[in-house]
Amino acid sequence: MRKEKLVKVFENAKWIRYKEPHTSYGYGLDLPMPYIRKSFEIKPNVEKVILNICALGYGTCYLNGQPVTQDLFTTPVSAYDKTVYYNTYDITHLALTGKNAIGVILGNGWYNDPCQTWSFVTATWRDMPKLLAEIVISYKDESMERIATDSGWKMHASPLLYNHSRSGEIYDARLEIEGWNLPDFHEEGWEGGRVTNGPGGILKKNSTPPIRCLATIQPVFIGNGIYDLQENISGWVQCKVQGQAGDRIRVIYSERLNPDGTLDYENENGLNQSLNRIQSDEYILKGTEEETWEPMFTYHGFQYFQIEGSPKILEVTAKRIHTDLETIGDFQCSDEMLNQIHRASVRSTLTNCFGIPTDCPQREQLGWTGDAAISAEQSIMNFDMEAVYRKWMDDFEDAQRPDGQLPSIVPTPANFGWNGGPAWDCAFILIPYYLYRYTGKKDLIEKHYPAFEKYMDFLHTMAEEDCLPYVALGDWAPPEVTRRIDHGITANCYYHTLAVVMAECAEILGKDPNGYRELAQRIRQSYYRNYILPKAPDMDSQSAIACGIYHGMYEQKDIPAVMNRLVQLIEVDQEHFHTGILGTKAMFTVLTENGQAELLYRMITNPTMPSYAYWIRQGMTTLCEHWDMTASRNHHMYSEVDFWFYKYLAGIQIQGDEIRIKPCFLKEIKWVKCYHKEIHVSWDESRITVTVPREATLILDEKEIRLKPGTTVTERKAV
Repeated sequence: MRKEKLVKVFENAKWIRYKEPHTSYGYGLDLPMPYIRKSFEIKPNVEKVILNICALGYGTCYLNGQPVTQDLFTTPVSAYDKTVYYNTYDITHLALTGKNAIGVILGNGWYNDPCQTWSFVTATWRDMPKLLAEIVISYKDESMERIATDSGWKMHASPLLYNHSRSGEIYDARLEIEGWNLPDFHEEGWEGGRVTNGPGGILKKNSTPPIRCLATIQPVFIGNGIYDLQENISGWVQCKVQGQAGDRIRVIYSERLNPDGTLDYENENGLNQSLNRIQSDEYILKGTEEETWEPMFTYHGFQYFQIEGSPKILEVTAKRIHTDLETIGDFQCSDEMLNQIHRASVRSTLTNCFGIPTDCPQREQLGWTGDAAISAEQSIMNFDMEAVYRKWMDDFEDAQRPDGQLPSIVPTPANFGWNGGPAWDCAFILIPYYLYRYTGKKDLIEKHYPAFEKYMDFLHTMAEEDCLPYVALGDWAPPEVTRRIDHGITANCYYHTLAVVMAECAEILGKDPNGYRELAQRIRQSYYRNYILPKAPDMDSQSAIACGIYHGMYEQKDIPAVMNRLVQLIEVDQEHFHTGILGTKAMFTVLTENGQAELLYRMITNPTMPSYAYWIRQGMTTLCEHWDMTASRNHHMYSEVDFWFYKYLAGIQIQGDEIRIKPCFLKEIKWVKCYHKEIHVSWDESRITVTVPREATLILDEKEIRLKPGTTVTERKAV
């Protein structure tokens, strides 16, 4: 048996970058991105050729002119001065005996972002794009060679004149250098790479699912250079054009149109004003008979786009791009409105996953923690989120301050977003707990439990008599800002839930849970003293009541009266949601568990604003940030409705090894078909069919029926 040699990754590789920027604060934004190449020889009898590569912020790599991978945005976003990810590719099939050449084009990505709004312009890691790479060649005689980045790698200006993750790219095809990434290319005039410092983070192999083009969409031309995709996506436009050298086309992206039919891109660019450009991609033709172009290191959230310029447009397509998540669940029912809401939730989740869960693909592309915490259960039911969440939880540890505090955006620059409070920070504890609940895997809880404890200790230092003060972020985006509830209500509700979950996590790990149980009791008593007994002004509202019940803040004896008041408030609001994202999440469980599922259904399908059906009736194919659709039209933070489809309409309820099937039969719904992994549930007006991979419990009319692995068909009473 052949003995494998131990190989230290990047043992002799140096970080290299292009020439100095022209301005002291430009970090290379005043320079075109570099072509980087290295020619090398491979002897006969090669066994394997491996490429290890880290391109910051992003990179596209070729071997002998062929792309090393079809994956996009291959370097995961991180706090680069804490952790930096590299990729490993087997490139044996691209390697040649004799002359070879590797070529790389770099992009800025989040490593070099000049945007001021979220302080990325002053991020502690920010620097010029750079490359670390090595090619490890193994031969059949057990010998080995390495080709590693150093000053001998050659660089030259590329046609990529500008690139930014949100605002777009400018590419001048006249500057292309034919054959630059091929073995026999002559490198006259090319400069040696500049050896430079690395980003400072610990190198770690990337194990997240790749970002890919998952669909090609044919747009509909609607006039004046404007096209409609008829769905909201994340991605970009590819153009096939013909024209003279120097002709220019510009693709401008938007989610919406103005009343006069022109593009409305105010929302997309309102928070990026410091960049002084709208979200667009530009291509300057080289003048050949036919040219096909698409961007490399930017993406956009859009339904509409406009093409400006003189070249002849031969073909236009749009590409939907996001993390390639495995689908592990789906839901259908007799109500097409609910089916459309489900598809909008799924589309919002997918188009907001780019290595990490993001808030929106068009305006921010940031890892807002509260958004992801609220939508995590729905995401886990629909997709295999484990690898994405594992990487993101590491990002939380990188972001955590020594005192335990967490930011509301992860990864984040060091000076932004530090007062979100537990309603946002809870993602760090709740997501590993959800993964345990739905997969039975506890290793993430075990890995991060010390950091969980550090965060809980931080909250303790902030609390006065177990009550947290005002925090910056609360029940975001209610229909009327004037009715937004006191942020202390939601902060303390989540503080209590985190204490409850921490007690359960302690038990899972075989630790003493009593300290967190006692803390939860004290928080609950403090909340009762400070908010419920004095009938604080904001307590008489949909969000406050729903959150209080959902998070266990009321005495059991008080719930019937409180529920009656909640129903009254909903009726006063004409069966509309008057909740932000936190109150809305609570509403689905609270109403259903307390016998008001029919009322909840009418709220969801209410044709007027604010409601989910209102969005669909206005043509939305994704969920919106605001009920009135004034801001982003692609956010996933209101997707608890989709979890309700799984948990209540289909009745799939999972707690570790325990599976319970408890459907909620509504008179408006004639049938439901749903699955999550190996669990399948379908029902109609006469029977229910359930398939489970292990023993489970079916609950019908409060009667428990034990199910063995396999398929069971059971009659049910007519509703």
